[in-house]
Amino acid sequence: MKLTFEHKVKDHFQDMAASNFGLYKRVTDDRAFGKALLEFLFEGLWRGRERG
Repeated sequence: MKLTFEHKVKDHFQDMAASNFGLYKRVTDDRAFGKALLEFLFEGLWRGRERG
């Protein structure tokens, strides 16, 4: 059972790495997208701070 669990976890980590690398490439290759994403994330963070 533990070996199956470890295999599933490793598969999940590989999927996360592939997905996140795709996002990283898009942010670094498409400057407009990267800028828009950073603005979106900052606004969300800022609004969260205002709510307390």
